[in-house]
Amino acid sequence: MNKVSTKVWIILGMLMILIFAGSYLLDIPLKDVFFKSNIQEETKEISEWITETEGIAKFKFSYRVNKDDLISEVIRIVECKPVDEGITIENAKIINVTLSPNRKVANIDLEISYRNSLGQEFTYESLVILSGMQSNV
Repeated sequence: MNKVSTKVWIILGMLMILIFAGSYLLDIPLKDVFFKSNIQEETKEISEWITETEGIAKFKFSYRVNKDDLISEVIRIVECKPVDEGITIENAKIINVTLSPNRKVANIDLEISYRNSLGQEFTYESLVILSGMQSNV
């Protein structure tokens, strides 16, 4: 190999190392670096609190929508607050998310572990219905 082709291979190798290191450090999946789709998605947070029907907690969710405001993914619980002062939320997690066929509604199954003012621990499963920027329980 001559000096020019060796330099080209070295530069290409360094470029690949930079891409891999950059995607790792910025926590960007490599498939998004090389195969970015044309669908513009953004993350929106629900603006209203979803109140659990038995008065245990209220939730805020972060979810991803596409340019047509169709839900593509429920990302995480952003915030969880107890409704009553005597309740302490120990843990709240998303068990399962089911998107409707038209992707305008997401059914979110939650598991909520909480402690009441007497120190008793409870685990409760709840279904939350997320409808775009509107919310229902």
